[in-house]
Amino acid sequence: MAKNTAKSSFVERLFSADPSEDDIIYIKQTVVTLYAGGADSTAAGPSFFYLAMAVFPDVQNKARGKSTASLAPDGYLASRTVTNYLKSTR
Repeated sequence: MAKNTAKSSFVERLFSADPSEDDIIYIKQTVVTLYAGGADSTAAGPSFFYLAMAVFPDVQNKARGKSTASLAPDGYLASRTVTNYLKSTR
């Protein structure tokens, strides 16, 4: 933002059009709806994960095995796991 290279936001673009008082109300309602929709879907993700783990215990056991295999004896991520992750993100 300091370099003025950031893209303008949804709200900034709407307010740059010199909105009327009614438009401002609609803009505020739209922004709240978009924010709530994003917050709701973010919160729903872990809920579906927990549901899937409860409904499919075989998948839960497989995930537990893979995550346990990624840990070093001290309980932290094994360095090979971190290295493999970093290699895969290049």
